[in-house]
Amino acid sequence: MQNKTDESFGVVPVKKINNIWYVFLIHQVSWVGDTYWTFPKGHAMDEETPIQTAKRELYEETGLTTDQIFENFSYKNQYDFIHEGVKIDKTVTYFLTSVNNQQSDVDTDEVKESGWFTLATAREKVSHDSSRQIIDLVERDLITLETI
Repeated sequence: MQNKTDESFGVVPVKKINNIWYVFLIHQVSWVGDTYWTFPKGHAMDEETPIQTAKRELYEETGLTTDQIFENFSYKNQYDFIHEGVKIDKTVTYFLTSVNNQQSDVDTDEVKESGWFTLATAREKVSHDSSRQIIDLVERDLITLETI
Protein backbone atom coordinates (compact mmCIF):
# COMPACT_ATOMS: atom_id res chain seq x y z
CA MET A 1 0.00 0.00 0.00
CA GLN A 2 1.25 3.46 -0.89
CA ASN A 3 1.84 5.97 1.95
CA LYS A 4 1.37 9.73 1.81
CA THR A 5 1.77 12.48 4.39
CA ASP A 6 -0.68 15.34 4.75
CA GLU A 7 -0.53 18.46 6.90
CA SER A 8 -3.21 20.96 7.88
CA PHE A 9 -3.37 23.97 10.18
CA GLY A 10 -6.20 25.36 12.23
CA VAL A 11 -7.25 27.20 15.33
CA VAL A 12 -8.99 26.55 18.61
CA PRO A 13 -11.06 29.76 18.84
CA VAL A 14 -11.89 30.87 22.38
CA LYS A 15 -13.61 33.81 24.03
CA LYS A 16 -14.47 34.70 27.60
CA ILE A 17 -17.93 35.89 28.62
CA ASN A 18 -18.85 36.62 32.24
CA ASN A 19 -15.69 34.87 33.43
CA ILE A 20 -16.52 31.66 31.52
CA TRP A 21 -14.41 30.39 28.61
CA TYR A 22 -16.14 29.27 25.41
CA VAL A 23 -14.69 27.40 22.43
CA PHE A 24 -16.03 27.58 18.87
CA LEU A 25 -16.71 24.26 17.14
CA ILE A 26 -17.84 23.37 13.65
CA HIS A 27 -19.96 20.38 12.65
CA GLN A 28 -18.05 19.41 9.55
CA VAL A 29 -18.90 17.13 6.64
CA SER A 30 -16.06 14.80 5.58
CA TRP A 31 -15.25 13.87 1.97
CA VAL A 32 -17.06 10.53 2.51
CA GLY A 33 -20.17 12.19 3.90
CA ASP A 34 -19.59 11.57 7.62
CA THR A 35 -20.10 14.46 10.01
CA TYR A 36 -18.10 15.32 13.11
CA TRP A 37 -17.60 18.19 15.55
CA THR A 38 -14.13 19.71 15.47
CA PHE A 39 -12.08 22.91 15.20
CA PRO A 40 -11.66 24.95 11.98
CA LYS A 41 -8.69 23.76 9.90
CA GLY A 42 -7.38 23.32 6.36
CA HIS A 43 -4.43 23.04 4.00
CA ALA A 44 -1.85 25.74 3.29
CA MET A 45 -2.04 27.53 -0.04
CA ASP A 46 1.09 28.47 -2.00
CA GLU A 47 3.66 29.99 0.37
CA GLU A 48 1.35 30.50 3.37
CA THR A 49 2.81 30.09 6.83
CA PRO A 50 1.00 27.84 9.31
CA ILE A 51 -0.38 30.93 11.11
CA GLN A 52 -1.61 32.51 7.86
CA THR A 53 -3.29 29.24 6.90
CA ALA A 54 -4.98 28.93 10.30
CA LYS A 55 -6.30 32.52 10.13
CA ARG A 56 -7.58 32.08 6.56
CA GLU A 57 -9.30 28.78 7.35
CA LEU A 58 -10.98 30.30 10.41
CA TYR A 59 -12.40 33.07 8.24
CA GLU A 60 -13.33 30.85 5.28
CA GLU A 61 -15.13 28.24 7.38
CA THR A 62 -16.73 30.49 9.98
CA GLY A 63 -16.58 34.15 8.95
CA LEU A 64 -14.74 34.83 12.23
CA THR A 65 -11.46 36.69 12.52
CA THR A 66 -8.90 36.35 15.26
CA ASP A 67 -8.04 39.00 17.83
CA GLN A 68 -4.81 37.26 18.73
CA ILE A 69 -3.12 33.96 17.95
CA PHE A 70 -1.06 32.59 20.81
CA GLU A 71 1.75 31.00 18.78
CA ASN A 72 3.34 29.49 21.90
CA PHE A 73 0.17 27.49 22.55
CA SER A 74 -0.19 24.97 19.74
CA TYR A 75 -1.53 21.44 19.68
CA LYS A 76 -0.74 18.59 17.29
CA ASN A 77 -3.21 15.93 16.27
CA GLN A 78 -1.71 13.00 14.37
CA TYR A 79 -3.72 10.17 12.85
CA ASP A 80 -3.90 8.03 9.74
CA PHE A 81 -6.61 6.83 7.42
CA ILE A 82 -6.97 5.08 4.08
CA HIS A 83 -8.30 7.00 1.08
CA GLU A 84 -8.62 5.32 -2.33
CA GLY A 85 -6.10 2.64 -1.36
CA VAL A 86 -3.51 5.10 -0.06
CA LYS A 87 -2.58 5.31 3.63
CA ILE A 88 -2.56 8.98 4.64
CA ASP A 89 -0.47 9.98 7.67
CA LYS A 90 -2.12 13.24 8.74
CA THR A 91 -0.81 15.93 11.08
CA VAL A 92 -2.96 18.88 12.09
CA THR A 93 -1.45 21.73 14.09
CA TYR A 94 -3.95 23.93 15.93
CA PHE A 95 -3.15 27.33 17.44
CA LEU A 96 -5.00 28.81 20.40
CA THR A 97 -6.68 32.04 19.30
CA SER A 98 -8.94 34.59 20.90
CA VAL A 99 -11.98 35.82 18.99
CA ASN A 100 -14.21 38.74 19.91
CA ASN A 101 -18.00 38.48 20.11
CA GLN A 102 -18.56 38.33 16.36
CA GLN A 103 -21.39 36.47 14.68
CA SER A 104 -20.26 33.50 12.64
CA ASP A 105 -21.10 32.96 8.98
CA VAL A 106 -20.40 29.30 8.25
CA ASP A 107 -19.38 27.88 4.88
CA THR A 108 -22.34 25.59 4.26
CA ASP A 109 -20.41 23.52 1.70
CA GLU A 110 -18.08 22.25 4.43
CA VAL A 111 -19.88 23.02 7.68
CA LYS A 112 -23.38 21.88 8.71
CA GLU A 113 -23.59 24.03 11.82
CA SER A 114 -21.37 25.70 14.39
CA GLY A 115 -21.45 27.38 17.75
CA TRP A 116 -19.82 28.57 20.92
CA PHE A 117 -19.74 26.02 23.73
CA THR A 118 -18.38 25.99 27.25
CA LEU A 119 -15.26 23.86 27.58
CA ALA A 120 -17.26 21.16 29.39
CA THR A 121 -19.95 21.04 26.70
CA ALA A 122 -17.34 21.13 23.93
CA ARG A 123 -15.60 18.11 25.51
CA GLU A 124 -18.86 16.17 25.22
CA LYS A 125 -19.67 17.45 21.73
CA VAL A 126 -16.38 16.82 19.86
CA SER A 127 -16.31 13.58 17.93
CA HIS A 128 -12.77 12.35 18.59
CA ASP A 129 -10.77 11.62 21.74
CA SER A 130 -7.85 13.60 20.33
CA SER A 131 -10.08 16.70 20.20
CA ARG A 132 -11.07 16.13 23.84
CA GLN A 133 -7.38 15.97 24.74
CA ILE A 134 -6.82 19.27 22.94
CA ILE A 135 -9.65 20.86 24.93
CA ASP A 136 -7.99 19.62 28.14
CA LEU A 137 -4.71 21.24 27.06
CA VAL A 138 -6.50 24.45 26.07
CA GLU A 139 -8.13 24.64 29.50
CA ARG A 140 -4.70 24.29 31.14
CA ASP A 141 -3.20 26.92 28.84
CA LEU A 142 -6.03 29.40 29.43
CA ILE A 143 -5.25 29.23 33.15
CA THR A 144 -1.60 29.94 32.30
CA LEU A 145 -2.55 32.89 30.08
CA GLU A 146 -4.69 34.41 32.83
CA THR A 147 -1.70 34.48 35.17
CA ILE A 148 0.65 36.20 32.70
